[in-house]
Amino acid sequence: MADYLVGQDAISVHRKTTTAGVADSVTFAGRRLTAEVTNWSAADDAVLFFTVDGSDPAVDGDRTTALGPGGIVEVEDRRRSNDTLIRLVSAVPVTYSVTAAAYR
Repeated sequence: MADYLVGQDAISVHRKTTTAGVADSVTFAGRRLTAEVTNWSAADDAVLFFTVDGSDPAVDGDRTTALGPGGIVEVEDRRRSNDTLIRLVSAVPVTYSVTAAAYR
């Protein structure tokens, strides 16, 4: 598992790669209202699964958002926490970026 901490003066982690079946965590110090998750991989099976509420993501999980190859999605952190935590997992290695889009 890789844990990335994005300081209050930074906005993103770029081009990180998951290890199949192992969750990565991206924590933004300070509350960020929205974040953009990008899946840079191109292979058909390179699907990235993630949560924004700090819960453990699961491949094909019912409470997990799936992002296909080449996809970009903006997500909202609805928790009332001081930090924003995004957790990501995949069945195969997937290259991704997570960027804060709005601050609070």
